[in-house]
Amino acid sequence: MHFEGKGTDTLKIAHEFSNLVLDYNETVLFPLSDKSHRTVKKALDPKQYREVVVYKTELVERELDQIFDILVFTSPSNVKGFLKSGNRTPPSAQVMSIGNSTKAELRKNGIQSTISWEHTELALADRVAAILC
Repeated sequence: MHFEGKGTDTLKIAHEFSNLVLDYNETVLFPLSDKSHRTVKKALDPKQYREVVVYKTELVERELDQIFDILVFTSPSNVKGFLKSGNRTPPSAQVMSIGNSTKAELRKNGIQSTISWEHTELALADRVAAILC
């Protein structure tokens, strides 16, 4: 079975995945972070999945020593670590986020961002390239 979610609506992707798992009558393994929102697995029946925390996310404080034109955030933890370190987004900087939860964390902290068109590195790179061109 192969599945690749399209778009940025995580709940919609979760339900599409759930339907596929039901159709194939499969059990899915979710290797995940201790900070995972677990959005996709919430759409599944508990008998359809197993989860294993395979890594822990730790916020590392690191103050940036220069100003950047584009800031890319790939998770809410990235945002929290960035701000906890005392960093601020320069007024002229373009801010990118890879998903809705990251965009929401930025917004919660008063930072506007442009979201990638789907949850992939390619989509994020495409957005950055569009700014640079």
